[in-house]
Amino acid sequence: MLFAGLQQKATRSEPLGDHFVGHYKLFEVITMANPKRKHSKARTRSRRANYYNRLEAPNTMECPNCGDTKLRHRACPNCGHYRGREVVSQAQSD
Repeated sequence: MLFAGLQQKATRSEPLGDHFVGHYKLFEVITMANPKRKHSKARTRSRRANYYNRLEAPNTMECPNCGDTKLRHRACPNCGHYRGREVVSQAQSD
């Protein structure tokens, strides 16, 4: 047979050489980091509470046209003006 030598190499079972063991050791070292212990409910809630306490209210300003409060860099929801001109047309109530 032409491929008899290849079949013998593939089917024979012998222990792995030292050069393969080094690669397996390398893969044992490189693993994903996992927590060693479970985080308690208090620790988790403390972390979340600290985050939500740092959130700030959005910046508001007084509309120069109508005097109502509006978000900065947005059209006024009351009159529809932005930077001195009307950008959103308001429906006239009869």
